[in-house]
Amino acid sequence: MDIHFDVVERSDIDEARWNEFVDSAPEAWFWHRWEYIDALSTWRDREDRSLTAVERSSGLVGIIPLQAVRSHRSKVVPYRFLDSMGGIAVRGDLAPRMARRVRSALLEAVDRVAEETKAVEIRATLSPLAPAFRPPSAPRVNPLLSTGFSDTSTSTWILRIDREERSMWEGMEGRARTAVRKAEQAGITVRRGGAADLDLYYRLHRETYERTGARPHPRVYFAAIFEGSLVSGLNRIWIAERDGEALAAGNFAWYKDAVWYWTGAAGSAGLRDGATSLVQWAAIRAMVQDRVGCYELGEAHLHPSDGKRHRLSEFKRSFGGELAPLFRGRIDRRPVLRQALDLVSLIRHRGGSGV
Repeated sequence: MDIHFDVVERSDIDEARWNEFVDSAPEAWFWHRWEYIDALSTWRDREDRSLTAVERSSGLVGIIPLQAVRSHRSKVVPYRFLDSMGGIAVRGDLAPRMARRVRSALLEAVDRVAEETKAVEIRATLSPLAPAFRPPSAPRVNPLLSTGFSDTSTSTWILRIDREERSMWEGMEGRARTAVRKAEQAGITVRRGGAADLDLYYRLHRETYERTGARPHPRVYFAAIFEGSLVSGLNRIWIAERDGEALAAGNFAWYKDAVWYWTGAAGSAGLRDGATSLVQWAAIRAMVQDRVGCYELGEAHLHPSDGKRHRLSEFKRSFGGELAPLFRGRIDRRPVLRQALDLVSLIRHRGGSGV
């Protein structure tokens, strides 16, 4: 029997129906949730174009989170691309042939969006925390390759959570344990944050980005987090304080027996006195208590030439994480233009770095 389905935009589906699908689909994780898509859509020059395939009798059979992004990487030639944090997730009980049909239909719809928005390329990143991509069922080859993407994979730090707090402590590098002890000796304590801490968190975020020379995210992004996923119980926040002053904070997505280090922020005193490490340790202890399976600390940047990203990567590694694939892919729709943009970006980067 032939099965018919239509591809429609996320705005045509109600939130509960969308999230019910995400909760059950093995390839879906927090990045597919309605709340995360809403938060990401508050970023500058991003428009939500997420799609779902709907079977007429049984409902949703596949989804893809999708953002149309206007990039400012090249001031000479501004351009657009499509970005999918999470990639396609299909219903877990679909037969292989039907799953291929759903993926094909969604990709055809994505291509139509790319044509409409004049996107130079389509990018996708798969969450290593989705049940289908975790050990022991983790794929050895990038699943995006089978749907026409070229491989742009990198690596991320994954920490396996043991059932014993002591073994987690001993698995941390010495510098991480030293930083935690330093913070405790400096009188810093950690508490769980709540919705009332939005302004406090945003102040730390602004201080963090201004210190590093980056442009802060809009306050509405964090408002979406604090008023959406935090209220829904999908993320937890820890705040490090001393004498009533907030020094550092961490925001962790908590979903499907796994945790992702979503955002973090710290003042200068928090960095100096180890408050950021104490926040991480507080979260890891909670993961042990909750019997979480694994914790993704974030993308690895292994080469010292990566500068501050390398230093942040080394900080994440110090808590005992191991390298795991971060599957990424790209479809070039205008390869000549994209190559030209890459060249412009490289020239600007070398000019700014004095190379």
